[in-house]
This record gives sequence, structure tokens and C-alpha cells, in this order.
Amino acid sequence: MLTFFGLTPQYRKLLFDQIHFLVFHGGGGFQHSEVYNMPIWLRRFHIQSISEYNKDQNEKVEKAKKLKFFLINRIRTNQL
Repeated sequence: MLTFFGLTPQYRKLLFDQIHFLVFHGGGGFQHSEVYNMPIWLRRFHIQSISEYNKDQNEKVEKAKKLKFFLINRIRTNQL
């Protein structure tokens, strides 16, 4: 259903998904009202920055896990 005034259902869902992402994953740095009133470009910037940070952290964790696994296996093989 199209309406002249207001947001379309698709855009409304996108908006609330972005608000949820920033409030939930923003580390307590965002409130619903400020994200709702934030310019689109700034909202997208923060979402992209948080996503890149999380991706970088995940890569570091995976690298540390692989190193730990390698070191444990090396210690085990040297002890036997």
C-alpha cells in the first residue's frame, strides 16, 4: 500500500534495522532518538565503521586461535 505521507514499509524497516544496529552494536554510544534524527550519510558511516571494526576484531581472534592451536600442537609433539 502506497501512502503519500510517511515512510514506505520497506524504508521504515531499513530505518529501524539501522537504528537497532547502532544502538545495540554501538557500545552504548548511541540513543534511539539521536540515531533516528541522524543524517543518513552519518548513520551509514557509523554502521560501516562498526562493521569494519568487528571484521578486523574477528580476523585477529581467528589468527590468535590458529597460533594457539599451532603452539599447543607443537608443545604436544615435543613432549611425546
